[in-house]
Amino acid sequence: MLLRSIRLNPEQRQLWHEYAKLECLYILKIMERRRILGLDTLSKEDVVDETGFDGTDEIHLPSITQEDLTTTSDESQKEKDLLLSPLTNIATNPALNGAVVMAIYASAIESRPDDILLLAGFYDVFTPFYSGLTFINSSLETVKTRLVEEFPGRGKTLFVQIRDHARGVDPTDIKFPSSLREMMKTANQIPLLPFKERKICCSDLLAYLDRISNTPNLETNLQKVVSIFKERVVKWQDVSETIA
Repeated sequence: MLLRSIRLNPEQRQLWHEYAKLECLYILKIMERRRILGLDTLSKEDVVDETGFDGTDEIHLPSITQEDLTTTSDESQKEKDLLLSPLTNIATNPALNGAVVMAIYASAIESRPDDILLLAGFYDVFTPFYSGLTFINSSLETVKTRLVEEFPGRGKTLFVQIRDHARGVDPTDIKFPSSLREMMKTANQIPLLPFKERKICCSDLLAYLDRISNTPNLETNLQKVVSIFKERVVKWQDVSETIA
């Protein structure tokens, strides 16, 4: 259904993003099934979203039940091989290492190479899967690099560069203060943006910082630093609006 919808409406960003998200969830479910069945030498703990955010766009990862494991009548042969074969080498299996996901990404960008919102949206799609899928780190790097190369001096690009300092780091993690420090350094480039792009970057960054502020059990001093950061961004945004 997604493929048919994309063929008819290739300009709809959400369809491309949902297609990539669906494939990520599919791979995640296979990996979790393999863990439960004991097919992999290295077992992993249950995967959870490590963004630390509770926004409306949060992806709730699927839970695996015994029924899921025994219902195989409708599975394709390819899925059976990925799921059940102990000979499957996850490290070298293209499907389990994001080949399909990145093919979707490449097709989307090829269809709309000038659409910065389509490109930047893939960063949001991939981020929640950081802790669960090994290829996501390189996928995020791919998106960020292309934004910098193809859309320099844009608000969306700078926003991704700012938040990328916290890639894979939860706001309650001991490493987060240093990540926040780097974000604030990169954010100093905001006043150099054109007025319109500055407003876009500030708006996205404020929403992002709000989600950090609402993180449960966030350390008090860190809350204060985030608040100071937000005040600085608001000033940059106000200057942009006044001059515009």
